[in-house]
Amino acid sequence: ATYPGSLAIMAVGVVATTLAGTAFLCVFAGWSRATALLATSPGAFSYIISVAPRVKGDVPRIVVVQMFRVLILMAVLPMLVVETASLSGGLPAPKGPPPTFDPLWLVGLMLAAGAAGGFLFERMKIAGGVFFGAMLVSAAFHGTGLAPGRLPWELAFVGQCLIGSWTGSRFVGFDWRRLPGLLGVASASIAISIATSALFAWFASALLGLSFGGAMIAFAPGALEAMTMLAFAIGFDPLYVGVHHLARFMLLNMSMPLVVRYWLEPQVNKQSGDKT
Repeated sequence: ATYPGSLAIMAVGVVATTLAGTAFLCVFAGWSRATALLATSPGAFSYIISVAPRVKGDVPRIVVVQMFRVLILMAVLPMLVVETASLSGGLPAPKGPPPTFDPLWLVGLMLAAGAAGGFLFERMKIAGGVFFGAMLVSAAFHGTGLAPGRLPWELAFVGQCLIGSWTGSRFVGFDWRRLPGLLGVASASIAISIATSALFAWFASALLGLSFGGAMIAFAPGALEAMTMLAFAIGFDPLYVGVHHLARFMLLNMSMPLVVRYWLEPQVNKQSGDKT
């Protein structure tokens, strides 16, 4: 019952996070509106890179901030959540008897069905399709009782390594020579984004009685797969976290084309007209 209110607060937080980062880069770094907005948008990376040249955005700057944001979230947010866990009464305590594990034949069946579900979601152009398609298949198996246990720890470890490798592969072709000159600006922009997200997470936890740590992971500006796995590893509800990140992806994928069309392109056209 708390999901609708939490999702609404998260949606407002996404807008506030993007606007705060954009304002900082425009005012203090002197970046153009298009470059600043596309650099601080917490998601829709593929669309952002494809549309940046059309609105005269500085692609290298955008890539530096976007990539560095993922790296910081992966490295800093786990420590931030653990260190501030006292705000929500500590980390969740393990509950119930020791976990049971699914047999290997059942794991193989779920992997095959999950791959099919992920492929279907990708074909449907759903954000994070492979991740969410497989997760829903697994939820169906476990929710109906067909699979009574957990994935063996060894396979879970392999899965987390694959997710980390996939996240790291986004740095392929990255021009590290540009990083030193943009490190300060990028760090400040990302710090503003994380602080704004944390403020809204605190508000949601205080208003709705949620765990601050779980809300912080759910409201984090990016890194869907990593944040969902982080929630699972620390002990927060991965479904709550995953739903919020999926909602954030949907919000950005639906709104960014409108923002580009009605806020960025008119400015580019006006500047082109002035030069003419």
